[in-house]
Amino acid sequence: MKLYPWQHTALNERDNDHDLWCAEAGTGKTFTGNFWLEQKDRMRNPVIFGPKQIRGKWAEMKPGVRYVTPQTILKEELPENPSAILIDEIDCFASPLFVGKKRSKCAERLYNYIRKYPDAHVLGMTATPVRSTPWNMHTILTYIGRYIDWKEYRSQYFELKTEHWLPRPAYLPLNGWQKMMQPLIEKHAVVALMKDMVDVLPPETYEVINLKSPKYERKSIVTGK
Repeated sequence: MKLYPWQHTALNERDNDHDLWCAEAGTGKTFTGNFWLEQKDRMRNPVIFGPKQIRGKWAEMKPGVRYVTPQTILKEELPENPSAILIDEIDCFASPLFVGKKRSKCAERLYNYIRKYPDAHVLGMTATPVRSTPWNMHTILTYIGRYIDWKEYRSQYFELKTEHWLPRPAYLPLNGWQKMMQPLIEKHAVVALMKDMVDVLPPETYEVINLKSPKYERKSIVTGK
């Protein structure tokens, strides 16, 4: 089977025991993750984490392999001594780990599970590693064993600010932080873009559709005692 260049790189040209793949939708990351599980001794006792929407896809490719969703991770006993931990759509589990009030129980459970079994191989896959905060990427890097001291990370991507709507000064993301994430992603991840896989992409088009607001009739309400 002929692989796309990014798939060949991800599977054969780098140490992928603890890795991150940032691949756009349609580039075959789930398909490639299936091959990653087949490498080495990973099929001995693998666990797959991911959203419930793609559970069926994984059930077809890897029947019998344990699949855990964000909705079930707190309810289930997780397998002991996993050989591999594959996290599909890892952004679903990427709430801040080191900002107490923003840490989710889901992220905390996965973090502690990975820490408990340091010999397990870990792969994260996503099209959107960053959702709403630079902390998303920090959490993902922590999962794959590339932890950056959280205070050092904060100093790079946040600043202490005072705002009228804040009761006290708080660390807020720097202006333009989204663009600052790109070099970090490229440093730690295999990146796959659709434009690199096809010869011709249809041009982007934009259309503005103006919708008329419906007219509502004002009716009086009569109340009685």
